[in-house]
Amino acid sequence: MANPDRIDRIFVPRFIDAANTNAQNLNAKAMLSRFSNPSAHWQTIFYDPADPALASSTQVSSSKLFRRHGWMPHLVALYQQPATGIFYPGVTAFDLLGMRLRALTGRRVPIISTIEGLAIPASSSQLEDAAGHKVFLQPLPEKASRRVDALLRVADHVIAISPFLQKMGRAFYGDKFSCLPLGIDASLFHAHDRNPPPRPRVVSTGHVAPHKRPEMFLQAAAQNPSADFVWFGDGPQLAPLHQQACERHLTNLTFAGRKLPHELADELRRSSIFALCSLSEGAPKSLQEAAACGLPLVAFKFFEPPSIIHNHNGLLASNDDEFFTHIKTLVNDPTLSARMGARGADMAKDWDWNVLAPQWEQSILTKMHELSPRS
Repeated sequence: MANPDRIDRIFVPRFIDAANTNAQNLNAKAMLSRFSNPSAHWQTIFYDPADPALASSTQVSSSKLFRRHGWMPHLVALYQQPATGIFYPGVTAFDLLGMRLRALTGRRVPIISTIEGLAIPASSSQLEDAAGHKVFLQPLPEKASRRVDALLRVADHVIAISPFLQKMGRAFYGDKFSCLPLGIDASLFHAHDRNPPPRPRVVSTGHVAPHKRPEMFLQAAAQNPSADFVWFGDGPQLAPLHQQACERHLTNLTFAGRKLPHELADELRRSSIFALCSLSEGAPKSLQEAAACGLPLVAFKFFEPPSIIHNHNGLLASNDDEFFTHIKTLVNDPTLSARMGARGADMAKDWDWNVLAPQWEQSILTKMHELSPRS
């Protein structure tokens, strides 16, 4: 019989630095700041000043990592601290070393990980056989991909952030996958004071890098001179793409740089359509945030984005021509665009972290207990 007075101490090796904007660390901060079960205590890490909300939490304790290269052995050592489980481990070599060292010394505890993208070392044919359609891997260096593979193998349970990733995970790693969506900050991303412009405004967000295919955005702008196109984000392709836009005289295209979350939310509410050009993603938060702000979505179907229902709150493309056609359709039909956007904003009510974080907390604790029965 479980001991109701026992406190679970779960190590969450994610950085809770206030300034850290890595997607997985942001997810960890969003969850931990909303966890409330008094039977669990969460132990995490930081390098620079910690997020104030978590630094003052009575249910979260954090260890400041040593400076410079000292953080690497320090992280391995922290994996050895007393704990009843590990949730959300990272995929650096030091994360894997920390978990393996703990197992070798006979102090193995349940490990619950996540799968947030398709970056496993598998061939296209293997992936497509499992998916039943064309699939694209997310670009990762081979070493990083193999570390992801090693983590998924060592994990006792894996929470997939989309049904598609759950299906793919089960095909390659067995029946140890469940599914829960990631959330958004609904206090920032909402459609309450939406103010779309009279001239259609198509937006996208993300790192301006090859795998995001920002050149598709240039082509869409060239095909739709009656609309404005704005990309929010920075990256290595920003300067050459800006140069290309100037050479092609695309006066309706702007690369607006990176925005803080509250600034991005305001920009989304002042826009008409959101387009995601990449072929491989997990369950992009950018789609969720845009839908919450009342924008119809255009993306590719290869990664089965759970935040889009085709012909309901957005349009899914199976090739580049369809992608461009979908953008043109919404640009030329503001009534359809507004109708789809309103549906997306309604769907997004279920993606509020205040709704989803308790589900993650309950799922993690339940699975930890199943994997490590307590007397």
